[in-house]
Amino acid sequence: MIEFLFALATLASVNSGTTPAPIACQPKALDPAQRKRQQALLRTLQGRVQETKELPDGYAFRLPTDPALFQEGAEWVSLERRCCPFLAFALEWREDDTVWVRATGGPGAKAALAAEMGIKAR
Repeated sequence: MIEFLFALATLASVNSGTTPAPIACQPKALDPAQRKRQQALLRTLQGRVQETKELPDGYAFRLPTDPALFQEGAEWVSLERRCCPFLAFALEWREDDTVWVRATGGPGAKAALAAEMGIKAR
């Protein structure tokens, strides 16, 4: 997976003509217990996604309106951000009572997200 992300960063740099922020996971940012929790939370969120929206620089995922799941989403974001500092996250509970998690980033981040979340690229 890490080799895949480095290849994406290189490809994004070549294609854009600029030097993007490096797409590099920080595998030692989480201890084994935190990594296990991060993966468990990811599986929970993936299993509860009701809608996925492709964004120009990432993805948005609609989740059920559930306070406990919202808290798990916040915990996942806090762990994921530590190991993937090249991503930006937003967790929203909107006025229309929908809950969204947005994950975005620079060139190559969208492909890394698709790989992490199991999304087939269009």
